[in-house]
Amino acid sequence: MSGGPTITLRTGDAIPVLGLGTWLAPKGAVASAVTTAIKTGYRAIDCAAMYQNENEVGDAIKAAIDEGTVTRKDLFITSKLMPTDCVPELVIPAVEKTLAELKLEYLDLYLVHWPFFLKPGATFPPPMDARLPYSPELFIPVWKVLEGLVAAGKIKNLGVSNMSAKKLYELLPLMTIPPAVNQVESHPCCQQKKLLAFCKSQNIILTAYSPLGSPARPDRLKAEGDPAPLYEEAVLALAAEKAVSPAQVLIVWAIKRGTVVIPKSVTDARIVENFDSLSKLDAFSEEDLAKLDGLDRADGSGKLVKGHPFVLEGQAWQELWDEDWAPPAK
Repeated sequence: MSGGPTITLRTGDAIPVLGLGTWLAPKGAVASAVTTAIKTGYRAIDCAAMYQNENEVGDAIKAAIDEGTVTRKDLFITSKLMPTDCVPELVIPAVEKTLAELKLEYLDLYLVHWPFFLKPGATFPPPMDARLPYSPELFIPVWKVLEGLVAAGKIKNLGVSNMSAKKLYELLPLMTIPPAVNQVESHPCCQQKKLLAFCKSQNIILTAYSPLGSPARPDRLKAEGDPAPLYEEAVLALAAEKAVSPAQVLIVWAIKRGTVVIPKSVTDARIVENFDSLSKLDAFSEEDLAKLDGLDRADGSGKLVKGHPFVLEGQAWQELWDEDWAPPAK
């Protein structure tokens, strides 16, 4: 069974436009969700060491391969380097641990989870004295180790996550292997238009996390005035017009603007419904999806994952994202 449409990365590898997210997927439920997803037709699974559930994800992946539901080559598995492992000597052990937990010999895509690093061993949420300011001088040595793992065949594609256009602009000249992907929050209330345009100009695919507005996110990530994309009137109206669910509207919107999308669910019916969004793509025109343009909050207040654990003393969270930056005129 096909995993649906794909986007070709700079390496020539194909990444499915729709994958299963595993952030906040609890232990005891995530393995079943992955099993359901693979049987439904998903071929991309998005993981991270920070999610603390990779061992169970790996159990489900191994079972699916052993049972013959899929082969390893059918799957596109992503994982991420924790901020506490962003020291050159800790990178290889971190990747080896992820590979062991996922029961894999290689990763299709490996991301640096945040551009902001924490001191090794820091607890989470991290105390202020464990937070390190963003610095290319800290980032590039870690990236160089990852480039070596690409050469060794442990990683097929490298990428970043939660990375602003300004930071990418600074880092790209220092990289031998440019990132293939930048994974960031994106939904109609946080459209990331400038970042998406910059990434496209650099042949970097943008992957949208929290595409449904992460309604199950923990209370510590909730604030008064946060948007709820699933319940926006424009989304509900479009869902009613097309006889689809609000979640399917949001997934179609993300795919048709050229991004990869990774909705998370551990509910079988929703996993199936989300995947069925692929059958709805042709039902939406550009004019249909333009009806959601007005939901974007240009002031940044549409962002749900603000990065508070990486804010330094005296810093506002908005400073993490470099929203006011624009590339220099040529």
